[in-house]
Amino acid sequence: MRFRPTLWATLAVLPVLAVLIGLGVWQLQRLDWKRDLIVLRAERVVSPALDLVPRTRLDRLTDPGRFDLRLPPESGIALIAGDAAAFEYRPIRLAGILRHDKEIHLVSRTLDGEVGEHVVTPMALSQGGFVLVDRGWVPPRGSAGSPRAYDRPEGRVVVEGYIRLFAAPGRFTPDNEPSTDTWFWLDPAAIGQATGAPVVTAFYVQAAPGDTAKPPIGSVPDIALRNPHLQYALTWFGVAAALAGVYIVFHMRRQR
Repeated sequence: MRFRPTLWATLAVLPVLAVLIGLGVWQLQRLDWKRDLIVLRAERVVSPALDLVPRTRLDRLTDPGRFDLRLPPESGIALIAGDAAAFEYRPIRLAGILRHDKEIHLVSRTLDGEVGEHVVTPMALSQGGFVLVDRGWVPPRGSAGSPRAYDRPEGRVVVEGYIRLFAAPGRFTPDNEPSTDTWFWLDPAAIGQATGAPVVTAFYVQAAPGDTAKPPIGSVPDIALRNPHLQYALTWFGVAAALAGVYIVFHMRRQR
């Protein structure tokens, strides 16, 4: 029996089949992109620490999208400059004064299943302005909002951490409440206005884990990414195969 497809069924099925296959191919491309991104983040986390370049002028630091960094002298590279996104997750070393009187708290942060907060402290830079340092997890406030006992080093200190970009809030993220020191996400402009500490970098610093378990407890960035694109691709290809099967069976039965 010779297979003779009908024109109307072919015109209806072929565009849909092409779209389904295209979606499957696109998900395979997304799979490769996500794998490369995970590898890139893993490489950045263990790369040499960067330093902010001391400058007498803030023409580069105040540019929201650019900043100057340098590698340690032993690396043989004096200076690298670039967009903040090109350095996210890389280790960084900062020297300055932590202004604990201007710190804010990110609420609803967990550590080992215990809900607490992250303390974020503006660090005053020698060249002027501030960079936000997420010093890590601290226990929740008392019922009356009483002060908590955690480390607040005084004077000029060196902080080691990781470069992180400010992320826009999700659709269901509540609004910040600066008046009650209730922050759900980092808004550098609002934090600068509320604390009087103008942020001059397009990134903040996530403090690395310290030598002790005393709060604040820093952390290494979570570089794992959800990567379900292979399942998505198989789903689209499976739907395409099912559609092709229905198309063939329909015509075989019709010819019989």
